[in-house]
Amino acid sequence: MNARMKTQLRPILATVATALLTSSLAMGCGDPPPPATPKDFTFGIEVSVTDQDRAGVARVPVTIDGQVVGFTDKAGKFEGRITDKHNTPIELALGDIDGYRFTTTQTKAEKLTVRRGVSGEPQGLPISLIASVHSLKNDYLVWIRMECDEMLGAPACADLQIKMNNEVVAKTDIEGKAHLSFEGIVGRKVAISVVTPIYNPNAEKPMLFEPQNPAYELTLGMDTTVYLIEDTFTDPAARARPVKRSPVRSTVPRRAAEPKKEAPKSDSNIINLW
Repeated sequence: MNARMKTQLRPILATVATALLTSSLAMGCGDPPPPATPKDFTFGIEVSVTDQDRAGVARVPVTIDGQVVGFTDKAGKFEGRITDKHNTPIELALGDIDGYRFTTTQTKAEKLTVRRGVSGEPQGLPISLIASVHSLKNDYLVWIRMECDEMLGAPACADLQIKMNNEVVAKTDIEGKAHLSFEGIVGRKVAISVVTPIYNPNAEKPMLFEPQNPAYELTLGMDTTVYLIEDTFTDPAARARPVKRSPVRSTVPRRAAEPKKEAPKSDSNIINLW
């Protein structure tokens, strides 16, 4: 190879070397390719709530990460689905329900898990929460007997409204009696009241009930209980009112006139002067 050819090859080799070096540097200093985005999967949510008699409890709130997503049905069941990624932390919980006390845990915290199914495809595993509660509800019966004194009269105690927690639930009969039954929660208080007529002094027969609108408070016990409420109404204003009487004409009894005495008669015409 002559000297001229060697001179021409050197620039070519230098150019190739420079290009290789530049490419190598570009590959070494560039950003790595972005990782693949994790895939979303569908996970089932299964909840069951029963009481001490193994009966389903309805309307129990179901929450996921603190957000209500639904309620149990009449059978105490709830089923749902969420879409998320593998290994995502989740908290499945049950909210409190009036009249029941939980006897098992209300919360389940774990990570969503994906496994390959029979077909070989990855599938999200369901999350289930089974809970038990104890009912605090009982049946209660209240007998009410109201009496009116002689000033008011027994008929005044008829048709009196009976209220429970400010709601009319019954009326007294012609004997001033009433009864009501209801389902309550142990430990709660129930207000029972009797509505008395409003006093009208201008009425033909004004009646002032004492006590006025009496109220009674019941504390519901653990067992089914029968309560008896008795009271007597009086009319204190009746004693202060003057008694109205029909006008009566006064008469003075008179003695009957005595018959006049006559002289005894005799068979003779002789007058007895004795």
